[in-house]
Amino acid sequence: MISPFKHIDSNMSSKEFEIAVCNWVNSCGKDLKNIEVLHDQKISAHDGTYQIDVLATFNAFEDAEFKVLVECKKHGRKIERSYVQELHGKLQSLGAQKAILCSTTGFQSGALEYAKAHKIALVLISSEGARYETRMLTVEDLHNPIGASDETTAWLVEQTGENKATVTRLNLFTDSFSMFIQGQP
Repeated sequence: MISPFKHIDSNMSSKEFEIAVCNWVNSCGKDLKNIEVLHDQKISAHDGTYQIDVLATFNAFEDAEFKVLVECKKHGRKIERSYVQELHGKLQSLGAQKAILCSTTGFQSGALEYAKAHKIALVLISSEGARYETRMLTVEDLHNPIGASDETTAWLVEQTGENKATVTRLNLFTDSFSMFIQGQP
């Protein structure tokens, strides 16, 4: 199976990036009960209508419905805290259980701090792998483990301490993603 992110480059539009992430979520959540993954959804809440790049819903625990909001940012610079705050607001207003922000450029330290405090997952996606650094944080440079596919190019970025962050490779083609969206981290 070919990675949906293999062809990410500077020429890919934001919409194409969103569709690639949508396809990734859909393919990785195949073992979830009644999973539905939709692109570019407008959802009404008590305080307004929100646009969500990717909405994943599935059932667990005897038909309890779970919602995962996925926002996609294909920007020229690292994602700022305000984008994570906006996603957190959507999560609260829509009553979703999980929020994920995917970026092609990485995250500023304020975004990492806020995401950790509010349990929002940050995923760095590129066609070449990833290395994450900011002026405030130091991060281990991860290399492909033995036997890992070079096309596995999604990375979970988490702040682990005041001046540290970790980057964890997400396998795009195993059931690990379903565990990830059901509550990790």
